[in-house]
Amino acid sequence: GIAGLIARRRLEAAYELLTRHPQLTVADVAERCGYGDAGTLRSRFRRAYDLSPSQLREVHFAAALEDAQQR
Repeated sequence: GIAGLIARRRLEAAYELLTRHPQLTVADVAERCGYGDAGTLRSRFRRAYDLSPSQLREVHFAAALEDAQQR
């Protein structure tokens, strides 16, 4: 239903912010995406992506660094 679509879009927005704006804290991302606190974002994010927001950043930025080093 509509609630599921909204929840999915909020998670997608959080994913984008986490990978495109490393200067934002997880709490900042949670606030910008409408979550009450960082803990709520962390639990819902982990459930959806099987990674915590911090783990996503580690994987994403490690891959970006590796790509840059190969060029």
